[in-house]
Amino acid sequence: MRERETGEAPSGREGADPRETGRRIRARRRTLGLDQKALAARIGISPAYLSLIENGRRKAPKALLERLAAALDMAPAQLLGVRTGADWAEVLATLAARHRPADPPRPEIAHAERLVAEYPGWARLVIEQGREIEALEARLAILADRLSGDPYLADTLHALLSSVTAVQASADILARTPELAPAEIERFRFNLSVEARRTADRARALLEHFDRSRLDRPLEATTPREEVMVLLARHDHHFPAIEAAGNASSAAARAAAREVAGALGAELSAEARPLLHAALELLAEDAAALPLSGLAAALEAVGLDPAVLCARLDVAPARLFRRLVALGAKEGDGPMRELGLVAFDRAGVVLWRHQGEGLTLPRLRAACALWPVFRARADEIGHHRLLTDRGTPIEAWTAVEIRRGAEGVARRISWQLVRQIRHDAGHGGGSAAGRQLVVGASCRLCRRASCPERREPAFFAPPVPESASGAPD
Repeated sequence: MRERETGEAPSGREGADPRETGRRIRARRRTLGLDQKALAARIGISPAYLSLIENGRRKAPKALLERLAAALDMAPAQLLGVRTGADWAEVLATLAARHRPADPPRPEIAHAERLVAEYPGWARLVIEQGREIEALEARLAILADRLSGDPYLADTLHALLSSVTAVQASADILARTPELAPAEIERFRFNLSVEARRTADRARALLEHFDRSRLDRPLEATTPREEVMVLLARHDHHFPAIEAAGNASSAAARAAAREVAGALGAELSAEARPLLHAALELLAEDAAALPLSGLAAALEAVGLDPAVLCARLDVAPARLFRRLVALGAKEGDGPMRELGLVAFDRAGVVLWRHQGEGLTLPRLRAACALWPVFRARADEIGHHRLLTDRGTPIEAWTAVEIRRGAEGVARRISWQLVRQIRHDAGHGGGSAAGRQLVVGASCRLCRRASCPERREPAFFAPPVPESASGAPD
């Protein structure tokens, strides 16, 4: 009876209408800050064709719909509007876990299905607003990373400030020194004109930089390494051609990696191309050493326990971490898709980053110093249970990889594999939370009110009161 009153059952078959599907595509695209040109480029169609789909004048074929859903970080069923009550309840439970309040009352996850059944309109509103919040926070993370790490932005702002200071100094002298000779007055006026023009030029250059650096991509690239990370993230660190060649031999995998690098390198700067070659060669080594079919069989037998898997498969932990991420990309769905992976060098610079579903990992700079990856040891796989600054329980595995470096100096790379712990009663209580380490993505994005490791103030104000002590696990 209630479904008739709302005009929409939770199953949501209204999505079969191309107009409704197009409306969802357009709404999600705008939420992510994408224009039609950027989204069309991602999925390999023209902006005109995408416009027809969004306006309901063309029905997207199944394969295209799947590419659209992947580009918009949604399931195809979501674009079609096909949902069951159980689907909605699961989404609500996931949102509740990611946005857990620090203090009671907390969301009653056990009653999510009842909320969907009795108040489908409210359930849908909560889901849509939850996704919009996540999309906006992702854009905030991009801005924070750009403001803290864009070298061009820093240099331009410094030059702009210098010009403004010069203008102010000349104007003060003219205003406060009436006894100046006519020749000196003329010289200061000339300086004012030059510096004012220079200030205008630098301000215009800064505006053009922001206009070029739009938020059309999931991670804005300001350095060659970041260019490579953006490209790898776009492909989920998984390249079928390399995987297929890896089943034949190591040499075939490396040859496939060179071909893929040559095909994709045109998108990158000249400085970034060697870094892409190196990254793909590493993936080729992984594919030859550990085929995904063997990894899937081992997972089926022993579950996700990296220490046991390493012993069973006789592989290094860092390689296992990378292959688990590749397996998630191959499967397209399931628990492996939720794995995130990040790697740091000795200086704390991010060398590798795969953003798992529902996770906020350290970005390219200024990562949270409390992450266990910075305490990783070369002789063991570390296992840690943590809380995010939002109260979401996660677990992380850490390992150290030693690779050949420049001039005979070994490169020490620390890897961290992360996933969210779902519906774990042992992590929801206040006493359990009080004994766990609380981590954020970075100081700028962390919601903790206070932290002994905080290096700079957070964007969020006021911070959410923390319920955990933050003592190391």
